[in-house]
Amino acid sequence: MRGKLPPEALAALIQAAGGVGRPELVRGPAVGEDAAVLDLGGDLAVVSADPITGAEGELAGWLAVHISCNDVAAAGAEPVAFWSIMVGGDREAVATGIRRAAAETGVAVAGGHTEYGDHPALVGVVLGRARREALAAAGNLRPGQALVMTKTAGLEGTALRLPAPHLHERISIVPDARAAVAAGCRAMHDVTEGGLLGAAWEMAAASGCGVEVHADGVPVAPETVSLCARDGLDPLRLLGSGALLCGVDDGQALVLALAGAGIPAAVIGRVLGGGEDRVLVRDGGRQVLAPPAGDEFWAPHAVKVAEEPPSPESRTLLFEADPSPAAIDEMLSRGRLFAARQSGSVVGAAVLCDGEITAIAVDAALRGMGVGRALIEHIAQAARDSGGAELAVGTAANGAGELLFYQKCGFRVVAVEPDWFAGRYVAPEIVNGLPCLDRIRLRRGLV
Repeated sequence: MRGKLPPEALAALIQAAGGVGRPELVRGPAVGEDAAVLDLGGDLAVVSADPITGAEGELAGWLAVHISCNDVAAAGAEPVAFWSIMVGGDREAVATGIRRAAAETGVAVAGGHTEYGDHPALVGVVLGRARREALAAAGNLRPGQALVMTKTAGLEGTALRLPAPHLHERISIVPDARAAVAAGCRAMHDVTEGGLLGAAWEMAAASGCGVEVHADGVPVAPETVSLCARDGLDPLRLLGSGALLCGVDDGQALVLALAGAGIPAAVIGRVLGGGEDRVLVRDGGRQVLAPPAGDEFWAPHAVKVAEEPPSPESRTLLFEADPSPAAIDEMLSRGRLFAARQSGSVVGAAVLCDGEITAIAVDAALRGMGVGRALIEHIAQAARDSGGAELAVGTAANGAGELLFYQKCGFRVVAVEPDWFAGRYVAPEIVNGLPCLDRIRLRRGLV
């Protein structure tokens, strides 16, 4: 598996790592924050580190500088010095990329570590400096503010998947952050893995508030539209370095200020109160945003979801959700089948009956890669289009993984149904070493 850790796993790792508390540390590690802040007297030191995946050679070196500089710039700091940790790979090509990016950002190459290795790895570290009054953070959003995004969504993912060198040139947000800070913005986050929607969720989580993102207001480059149509990707969830997400009181004023610096931007949403949801408004519907769980970029082959007639493939896969042929056939006779296909093969299937997902299954080889979530989001939209106000699902009380998955998809527990599984099957269903007895019922609002 590649990509970001889920937020809960990252939080646990931060806690486990611990460390010695020091008075110099103003801001340490936290979910949604990409840069540490140290007070060394006078200006503040801002430090960030990032691994580079999905690229190699000169491009990897170039990205190592820009990606880490982006994190520092989003904290309101000016990048000052860069360090790299290089293991294996084409070191000379990486060094060429580092030198080129350093010249573009004005950062000094201050050192690093290089060694041989069978498994190439590259990590960039940047130190920046910031005036205390200019310090920005992802956690500085306030209810009532406008959300402003610079450039376009899915920029880096598009640049890495297509032969589009001109898009690589837009990956730096250092000029964006300089202009935003000069205009008074103090709530900023660079859009990286998980795309715009992941960045919006992280800012809201760090700030303890809700957000509302309007899909029709998000700029998307023609190349990204073409890529996503071809590969079945969501541009709002695609690797997005090059875009800066800001929270400000006057969104249009910031858009004008950025335009004056030659940086395109748009108001793409608003900040809600602390007790409100984090939602995406798309095609007239409202979808609750789940915590970021990977990036569209890492899908090896696009998975496309559609409603279709039952097939032997989908029926066989659904037996993993319910081993009773009679139960599956009864569902299919009165419900709607949705299938996820990859390269023409069924890799996921689900049945919607009277506003409830009665069965859902994903090919074992693709679990954890967003197929189940894609099925649920497609079904939610289909139910919404049919006038549904909510979507229901049930799962065994001892299915901890399934319960967590559904809650990440926006469902909430509404009832426990004792002995729901009792006598349902010839042999008891065993999950996590225990026989299934009670069922947990969950619901998700669609309005």
